[in-house]
Amino acid sequence: MPQLEPKPVEPTAPQAVEYQGYVISQNGKSAWNGEASGYQVKQQGDEFNAVIAQGSSLQIGDMKLDLIDSSNANLGYYGYVSTFTPDSGVVGQDSGEKRTVDLMYAVDQSKKDATAPTLNGYQGTVTYGGDFHYLADTDKVNKANISLSYNPAAKTMAGNIRDTSKGIDLGLQLSGELNGDFQMIATPVKNNHTSTVVTEKGSLNGQFLDGGKYIVGDAESGDANKQWKGVFSTKETERVPN
Repeated sequence: MPQLEPKPVEPTAPQAVEYQGYVISQNGKSAWNGEASGYQVKQQGDEFNAVIAQGSSLQIGDMKLDLIDSSNANLGYYGYVSTFTPDSGVVGQDSGEKRTVDLMYAVDQSKKDATAPTLNGYQGTVTYGGDFHYLADTDKVNKANISLSYNPAAKTMAGNIRDTSKGIDLGLQLSGELNGDFQMIATPVKNNHTSTVVTEKGSLNGQFLDGGKYIVGDAESGDANKQWKGVFSTKETERVPN
């Protein structure tokens, strides 16, 4: 009896990446999965874009969705999307009313570090640098520099957020225990390049990703009106031994 040829095994479709994070909008901070009222953020090849939902009359205004890992879209994104009402006129002109600005970040949930990374037992300070997209008493998004210093052996963290051209200077101090996620107190620094733009203290929420290669998160002031708020992503830039 002739032997039957085994049926070829069909390749398994790759599992879809689940991107989740947080969005800070005019309604406050909430969980974010890419779905907003009137639009969606979708991965298109090696980038992410906001796409108007079918039947929605919104228009996309300013949009900047940067990759957390500049060489690989799969880790996730951070940035902002602004939308306009139908009667807003031509996008980009001063006429018209901006509906809202959403600051957001979303990451591959499987890449979140559950504990503070040891970085293979490194004895020293590891610095991280990146961009902090923020709003401060305006609907225009600005960009500041964020710097974090992490000592994996001592489990300490410090840092700052600075945009000295606009008078932004916030010192960051660890609050509570350092795990895969952590919180820091953000305090305005008083010196010769600060202004009244940012005067309220606040807090920063961070999350280590991919074995400590990246840190992402959000921050906002603690006052009722949220004088300032933003989202950020950083990557390791330098190691300084003890």
